[in-house]
Amino acid sequence: MAKLTFEGMPPIEGSAEAGGDYVRFRTDSLPDADAVAEPRDGMIDLDGQSAKVFLESAQTHDDGVIELVLRRYSPSA
Repeated sequence: MAKLTFEGMPPIEGSAEAGGDYVRFRTDSLPDADAVAEPRDGMIDLDGQSAKVFLESAQTHDDGVIELVLRRYSPSA
């Protein structure tokens, strides 16, 4: 389980897969869809570590799952 936070929004919980400096975050609950309509900075808590991220894209799938592609500012080694 991962937690994603954007300024001015409650935290969003979902699943995440990290690879290099990118994170693919999936959730079925988004409090404000307009908040992910444009690129913005946020923080993700994943596997006990926090990282500053940049929202690159958001896509809603047919099954209602929202997938966000995030880029980490400081990739893990």
